[in-house]
Amino acid sequence: MPQFFSQLSIIQSNIFPEPFSDAPEVDATFNDDNDDDVLPMPVFLAEAIAARISAAAQHGNLTPRPGLIVRMDSPVHGNAQPLAVLLTEPIKSKCWRGYLCAHETDYASAADLVLELCDAPCDPLVAMVQCWNPAQCDPHEAQAALGELAPQRLVAVHDLAAEYCAGESLDIAPKPGSLVQRVTHSGQLVLTGTPFGSDNDLRYQYQAIYRNAAAVRLSAAQLVITPAMSSWLERMGDGLRAAAQQWHLQLEPVLQPIRDGAALEPVTQWQIGNWLNLQIIPIPSGDALQLHAVWQIVTPIVLELIVANGLVRQRYQLNAQCPIVNVFISMKEQLTLRIYAVTEHLLFEAPFPE
Repeated sequence: MPQFFSQLSIIQSNIFPEPFSDAPEVDATFNDDNDDDVLPMPVFLAEAIAARISAAAQHGNLTPRPGLIVRMDSPVHGNAQPLAVLLTEPIKSKCWRGYLCAHETDYASAADLVLELCDAPCDPLVAMVQCWNPAQCDPHEAQAALGELAPQRLVAVHDLAAEYCAGESLDIAPKPGSLVQRVTHSGQLVLTGTPFGSDNDLRYQYQAIYRNAAAVRLSAAQLVITPAMSSWLERMGDGLRAAAQQWHLQLEPVLQPIRDGAALEPVTQWQIGNWLNLQIIPIPSGDALQLHAVWQIVTPIVLELIVANGLVRQRYQLNAQCPIVNVFISMKEQLTLRIYAVTEHLLFEAPFPE
């Protein structure tokens, strides 16, 4: 088993921290007048500080453009780790498409572009581009620029993303925690992680955390809920809780965005058992919504939407190759959500509000 430097529980708590309940206690007996016990700063910390200062000095221009890496602070809690997003293209007036970036290169997969000296200077928050994790954001709300990739490096990002989406197999042995140098289809020399190994590969869980981050953290600030949608969501939450109790299943609300100092209600995202993260995203028209489902575990599952007459409206298998599903539905549709094991054993069932 490889040695990972960052524990998954710490990564999870950094991105989705619990809110501070009380102010930390201060040791009144502490005396900082004695400098004899002052230790020198660790080398790695001094290098990180220098890299951050250098990146801030170099990347002061926040004008959105392809290749720019921006810092998006949390709309949920101020103590959450900022997210870094590589911008690739605009898709509407204020929204850009891109890919999430991270610093935990020990969890790099074959679809993670590890940054190199040619990409410097970059903030220490950015050490690789998650080419498997597309994201959307409003860069006008970014707090800082963390780095910028050259056009040729953007080509490499798109190559790796296309390779991932096509499900191409690589003649590289799985070795979690290791990096390899290879060439993409267009001839770009890249440094990446290795392909996934067994079902126990911790990188599956790592990617689930960051997929949730892209879905929850970057869309929460733009969430607009009408009174009718609020009522529907409240009834949806009641139905999910009742179903979870019936199926003896754990149901957890995912951290909600903050608006005017208070948590936004009703809950718009739920963790259903250890199988699925289900986010409900209202459509601006106010009469429809998007179901954003993110697979959470190693074992594949099947997600179904059943209409009132019992017929299957939509059916999806979620697994490592297809971990995310987006479905658009009307608030007026009478649907039932079902989750199956791939053996067709029913794991969970919950009706949507009428």
